[in-house]
This record gives sequence, C-alpha cells and structure tokens, in this order.
Amino acid sequence: MSKFDGRGRRSRAEVREIVTAYRQSGLSAVRFAAQRAIPISTLYSYLTANSKRQARSKLIPVRIRSGAGDASGGASTATIAVELPGAVTLWAPMDICSARLAELIAAIR
Repeated sequence: MSKFDGRGRRSRAEVREIVTAYRQSGLSAVRFAAQRAIPISTLYSYLTANSKRQARSKLIPVRIRSGAGDASGGASTATIAVELPGAVTLWAPMDICSARLAELIAAIR
C-alpha cells in the first residue's frame, strides 16, 4: 500500500524503496512498473531524480586560496584544498587535471 502525502505523492522513503527494489529486481523497467502498477513514466522520473541526488551527494568540499608563491619568488598560484574524511587535506594547484586529482584522492583513500 502506498503512503501518499495530501497531494497524492509518494514519500521520499517510498520512492527510495521503489528505486532500490527495481535495481535489485533484475526486471526491465516496463515489467517492474507493470508488476507494481506504477506508470512507466513515474518509474523513469523516480530513477532520474534518484540519479541526480546521488550525483550531488558525491561532491566534496573544496576551498580556494591564493598561494604564497614559490621559493624562487615567482608569482603566487591559486590552489585548491580537498578535505577528505579522516582529517586529511590534499592541496593541489588550481589548474590540476581533474583525472589526476581523482587519482590522488583515490590513492589517499
């Protein structure tokens, strides 16, 4: 039985349960939706919204600060600080390649 709010919508918890059940079912979206009596467009909407929420949750905090310059007295360079769990902070040049930064973060974890 669905737990609808006053507007006929499912709760976030129920939507999460539906998305999880679909992913674990091994069924096609059409078949799963039919078995649950959910319009296929609604299931696709739940899957899309869930994917966007997961993508946002993968973001990590980054601070940008101006560096003090190098030892040879060169111009200062912008750096980023990536704060990782366990009180670990990775400082890197602002222009670092995102793939390289991802490799460094993976190596630290």
